[in-house]
Formats: sequence, C-alpha cells, structure tokens
Amino acid sequence: MLETKDLNLFLGNKHVLKNISLSIPVRGEIIGIMGPNGAGKSSLIKSLIGEFNATGTKLLYNKPIQQQLQHITYIPQKAHIDLDFPISVEQVILSGCYKEIGWLDDLINQQGINSNSY
Repeated sequence: MLETKDLNLFLGNKHVLKNISLSIPVRGEIIGIMGPNGAGKSSLIKSLIGEFNATGTKLLYNKPIQQQLQHITYIPQKAHIDLDFPISVEQVILSGCYKEIGWLDDLINQQGINSNSY
C-alpha cells in the first residue's frame, strides 16, 4: 500500500501540493498518474521519492517511503525528443530501472506477447 497523509509542498512561496492524502494498493504493479499540465503530478512523485522536501506522512508497505526506495522505479518525463527513437516499449519500461532484471521478460511471456507486438 502506498499512502500519503497531509502531504504539503512549497516551492518558493507557492503552495504546490495542499494536504494530499491518498491510499493506493500496490502489489508489484506499474502505477501511472494522469492529469492536465500543471496539476502537480511530477511534484507529487518527486515529493514521494524525496527529490522535493514535502511535509506529511509518506508510507510504502506501512514503512517510511525513504526506507523503501529500492522498490520504486521512477521514469522522469523528458522535455526534449530523443534522437535515438524509435525505441521499444521494453526499453522505455526498463529505462527507469536501476538494474535490468528478468521480470519484464517473464511478464511478456506470461501475457503471450511476442517481440513483434511491441
């Protein structure tokens, strides 16, 4: 379970995240956050992983999230177009991993997806 309670973030004098409380069941899934530009998606993620100094409770599996960062992969948004495109979906997913692990191949095989599908 990923939980926040009363999460607040100030960037300069601007109150960017205001009393955010959420509870997301996570069991090894890929989680995405969607919303319009400027809604605070990146600020929320950066606050959760400690890149921004937000106040409030941040828990993963009932422990402080800072102690659980090895369970999190963060793929930041890029502001420019990478000239090495096209790349595969597999490369995009693994781009945020600290080390390549076999879980993605296992998942692809489990779903019956062949390499030509992605």
